[in-house]
Amino acid sequence: MLRDKQQRASRGFTLIEVLVVVAIIALLISILLPSLRAAREEAKAVACQSGVKQIMLGIQMYQTDFGGSVPIGLWSENHWDLPKEKLWFYKLHKRYLPNPKIWICPADPYGSRFDFLAMKNNIPYSNTTVPSCGYGMNYLLRHSGLGDKAFNIEKYPSKRPMNTILLAEVGPDHGLENFPFYPSGVGQPWRDGGRLVWDDGNSRGWYAGGPTWLTARHNGSITMTTMGGSVQRVPTLKQVRTRIRPEYEDCKRADCYLCNYYPAGADKTHYSFADSKLYWWVGPRQEH
Repeated sequence: MLRDKQQRASRGFTLIEVLVVVAIIALLISILLPSLRAAREEAKAVACQSGVKQIMLGIQMYQTDFGGSVPIGLWSENHWDLPKEKLWFYKLHKRYLPNPKIWICPADPYGSRFDFLAMKNNIPYSNTTVPSCGYGMNYLLRHSGLGDKAFNIEKYPSKRPMNTILLAEVGPDHGLENFPFYPSGVGQPWRDGGRLVWDDGNSRGWYAGGPTWLTARHNGSITMTTMGGSVQRVPTLKQVRTRIRPEYEDCKRADCYLCNYYPAGADKTHYSFADSKLYWWVGPRQEH
């Protein structure tokens, strides 16, 4: 009897027992993996917000040195073959924000292909082969009726600077390799010049047919900042999935410049972030 007990105690697991254990482990892994993936993506979103906050601090230091102005430089590198030092983010780079990694969102799928320090000048398309900034400044500053004056956001502020978009991270997150209009492909269209354009590019023909800059890479949101200095996560799934329009009632009621005052005949189709109380420009053109 004792020998029988010892034999049963010393025998190994049966095949069924091993399979049950393996199935339990596989089930636990399948439950945990999405949580781990979400946690990893959330960590990237937090790092992105931290980087944008540093960029905003750099802009504020620049404003102190330049009478309240943010760095002017919203142009197209591609179409005008501008040297990178003329662009707004390079004006901040060496003196205020020397770390090149700060200019790329950690969740950007093309981030490893960026070369921020590659400043090739006077060669057609050279700047577009090395897309350099993962964030864009509100391009409507140039089109708000104030011209370069609009970049002095202390002297010529929007009516509600805490609700007016200044910066946001930009995509697109897919489709750049085969973008048809430029020989280099990668980096086009929206990362060209660090500009944050108010629409998807398909209505005006500037970059018609290409992928939009808007993403939802941070679990359905992106990082945006306002002219008042706030940094926030903004939901974007609705905008990504919905056809954009020239006017939105909630946006129009908030005195959105594009909905109410953009010049007659101009295409004012734009993304609306009114749900987050954010607008491209608030109020009509300011006369000074």
